[in-house]
Amino acid sequence: RGELGIAVLKQFWGIGVGNFLMDYLFKWINSNGIIKKVDLSVREDNINAINLYIKWGFKIEGRISKGLYINGKYYDLYNMGKIIG
Repeated sequence: RGELGIAVLKQFWGIGVGNFLMDYLFKWINSNGIIKKVDLSVREDNINAINLYIKWGFKIEGRISKGLYINGKYYDLYNMGKIIG
């Protein structure tokens, strides 16, 4: 099992950086054969990231209410996962 976390600076949004990182990651995962499932958490309001993960085969597996606290505000999180192979 592996846990995924990526972040893309705002100045690089919308030019395929997230997709490039996912492609690189899954080439590595598929070449090593060790990882059988990948999990991640994403803010519920981060629609672009959620759509990227769905494109790469991730499914929403759960929701954490107020799972993240930033600058005085709580955010709900989705837990997403993908079985490899």
